[in-house]
Amino acid sequence: MTQRNCGSLRRKRKAQRYRAHLVSNGLTVVSLNVAGVSAFKLFLLLEKISADVICLQETWLRHGTDVLPVPGFRWYEQRRAGNRGGIAILVREGLAVHRVVGNEYA
Repeated sequence: MTQRNCGSLRRKRKAQRYRAHLVSNGLTVVSLNVAGVSAFKLFLLLEKISADVICLQETWLRHGTDVLPVPGFRWYEQRRAGNRGGIAILVREGLAVHRVVGNEYA
């Protein structure tokens, strides 16, 4: 009987530690390979998480395509010449950003 209670207590403590990782008092950064960004994917992402900075890889946005509007965020991106690739960084409004433009592979 004691072992069962001990195991239950361990599981409860483990769950509490896990939930503590989900609560942040600081800056929250999320990185995600979206394999083609869309307004729908961004809507689902923002509905599930609360992040200050969102880094998106493999956006697959072509040159000449409009930037997707994301209320409450500033959008920074680098598109790739070709069919795929590209990155975007969404930064919550109100955060100070120092942007450095450059690409060592370009």
